[in-house]
Amino acid sequence: MEYKALVSSARKTFNAGRTKDVKFRIKQLKGLVQMYKENEALFLEALKKDLRKPKQESIVSETDFCINDALGMIYEVEEWSKPVNVKRPPVNMMDGCMIKPEPLGVALVIGAWNYPLNLTMGPVTGAIAAGNCVIIKPSELSPNTANAIMQLLPKYVDPECYKVVCGGVPETTELLKVSRYKLLQTFTKCYNLIC
Repeated sequence: MEYKALVSSARKTFNAGRTKDVKFRIKQLKGLVQMYKENEALFLEALKKDLRKPKQESIVSETDFCINDALGMIYEVEEWSKPVNVKRPPVNMMDGCMIKPEPLGVALVIGAWNYPLNLTMGPVTGAIAAGNCVIIKPSELSPNTANAIMQLLPKYVDPECYKVVCGGVPETTELLKVSRYKLLQTFTKCYNLIC
């Protein structure tokens, strides 16, 4: 897989502004909730194969946690996205000062093995609510859960905005190189503008 092209494709989608719309974000979050509910048995089976997790523990710490996390984001995302007026310093007494929350771009989420659904999809949920595109790299130490995420996620959310990469250390290393390279380019541009 060409990771540079994958990340570039996600950046291009983000730059097109598709994920900025709050209604789009809510639709994607509702897709996550639907995915967890419709495929709970599949996720529970994957968790049992990967970690021998009992059904009740998997429900409480993985699937229900993810559902509640996404529902909480759906409930709050419109409020979080609104501009917030802030106290004006004397220099800006005649101006209207506010903080306007804006998404930053493409997030790389690298999942953990011990709670492979929760610790992978929790940050993804937050990144979606914030309006970012996401590259998701589930843990290779929980291959059944990683495969379930890879197979199911594109059916419930926009696959151009949210991409899943399965693999081990080489894939993770390559994704980090590609992501870090772009981050360094951004810092260099900012530094050159300041100087």
